Amino acid sequence: MKKFFKIFLLFILVLPIVMISACTSPTKYQITVNPSDSSLGSVPQSSTLNLTPMDEGTVVKISAKENNPTTNPFICWVKDYKKIVSKEKTYELVYNSQSAGNYTALFQEDNVSKMMFASLGQINFRADSEAYSTISYTISYARTSTGSSTYSEFESGNFSLTSSYSTNNESLLYFGGAGANYTYKLRINIELFEVSGRSTSQVAILSDVISKADFDEDGKLIVTEYIPGLGDLTLSFQKITSALYQK
Repeated sequence: MKKFFKIFLLFILVLPIVMISACTSPTKYQITVNPSDSSLGSVPQSSTLNLTPMDEGTVVKISAKENNPTTNPFICWVKDYKKIVSKEKTYELVYNSQSAGNYTALFQEDNVSKMMFASLGQINFRADSEAYSTISYTISYARTSTGSSTYSEFESGNFSLTSSYSTNNESLLYFGGAGANYTYKLRINIELFEVSGRSTSQVAILSDVISKADFDEDGKLIVTEYIPGLGDLTLSFQKITSALYQK
């Protein structure tokens, strides 16, 4: 009986320590890394990182290795197939809720038919009225090839109507890997401001669906849409290349 009491007492004393220890264990997160095309390059860390969730706060470096730097140079790291996060071959990550996800080392493809990503490079708006001076815009997309009707924000900003506006080319449309050709419909939220301070807002869905097949042999696509009562909107898309980010 005494032996049983001692074991029970020990259990009572140890249990809170075990529970506290379990409650304070670091949260684990998953990061996966892959090359855009294994024939163009590789990510040496993929064999380790892709299989192992790691504790929050763990620091790792991921590196892109080119097979042929001359013809197929490394361009950038893309997170979750939609945003450029670094243009350096070696990129340091700290595991947490913001960094968790998939990272693609993008290498320059040989031709447009193999294009995986395109960016929105320039935006222009020709207003019907000369009273408008500036525009604020938000562009969202829905992937029609998967039947999605949910829009995700793609690009936003504002600019003067006296000139075209150039983006940083870091917001991307993903057209899929080999053999894939995702298509998108775009929704535009526009707010035009007059010199007086008054504004006019409108939401429009572009009539054209964006497809990889729509790009010309130079990897460019220009889409023009008339917004009733406001004016013409022109969006210039382009295939992602290393030249876009050369200083």
